[in-house]
Amino acid sequence: MAVLLALALGMRNLRTKCLIAGSFLVLALAFQNCAPGFSMDESFSLSSLSNSIGSAKTRRLSNLEYKQALPDILLSQFARRPSPPTLAQFYTSSNPIRGALSSVPTDSPNTKLGTDQLAANLSQARLSAYINVAYAVGKQIAGNDTHLRKFAGACAATDSTYSDQACIDTFVTEFATLAFRTPPTAAEKSELKKNSSNWHTLIARVLVHPRFLLHFERNGAKDSRTGAYKLTDYELEARLTSTFWKSSPDVEGLAVAASGALKTPAGLKAEIKRILDSPKARDTMWNFYYQWLGVSRLPINGYSSGAGFDAFASPYTAAQLNNAFRDAVMKDGRQ
Repeated sequence: MAVLLALALGMRNLRTKCLIAGSFLVLALAFQNCAPGFSMDESFSLSSLSNSIGSAKTRRLSNLEYKQALPDILLSQFARRPSPPTLAQFYTSSNPIRGALSSVPTDSPNTKLGTDQLAANLSQARLSAYINVAYAVGKQIAGNDTHLRKFAGACAATDSTYSDQACIDTFVTEFATLAFRTPPTAAEKSELKKNSSNWHTLIARVLVHPRFLLHFERNGAKDSRTGAYKLTDYELEARLTSTFWKSSPDVEGLAVAASGALKTPAGLKAEIKRILDSPKARDTMWNFYYQWLGVSRLPINGYSSGAGFDAFASPYTAAQLNNAFRDAVMKDGRQ
């Protein structure tokens, strides 16, 4: 990787140089606990190189990941039934979910990397906001019988009709697998159902579970030869979508992980291509470069102190600059 990175930085084409160098950096961060002598803490410090295997602290979802994963998993669950609602239909302007989401604290940019995508802290204010969002989502779905049946199945007639254990078990397996990015264990399913007396509480409990809010990797085993932690297929799929989509795996990605296809070079290559072909990957890469290059921090003060349109010049100039950067970095001037 170091040789390829050096070759990339030696290229004359600025766009190619930025794309390749940035991609290697993103991949290095995504797979950093597989590399020797690498560790990361909240201040993003690198340990000195040694012969030991590096470690990675458990991170929470960044704001970007959380706010993109939440609607993605909700829509994926709705899509299991015929005629699912669209995001616009579900996230109406008066929807309480929007208000709850606005209370989630913002991420502070990492001063050394220049991005806000290495979230580590989980404050009480943030946790309270997550709880508010989860219950807003639960009530929004279960408060509408049509939405509830499309979300949990025809057996979920109303919010208080919560007695069909087969129906509940099927839903918990489906929805928790989307939220946790891996199938829930029997103990986790039992814990989710415990103390839930209605559908909206059950939905909320899934959305405040640590397996959703944090990047957990605990189901693999150590490699007998290197001692490095081996990611499961689900964990690998989650890392890929977290890196390139800033979201959770979709139903198709989870099916690929379940099939074992990621264990083969051809299967892994095909899944990476599918992920990179998605518009989500393009948007994620641009967001990374936008923060890394500090586009939003460039001073835009209008064209001239004597111009009559100074008051509104800055927003338009900033938008033009943003579009120019996006065109040069992401499209290289191509449509």
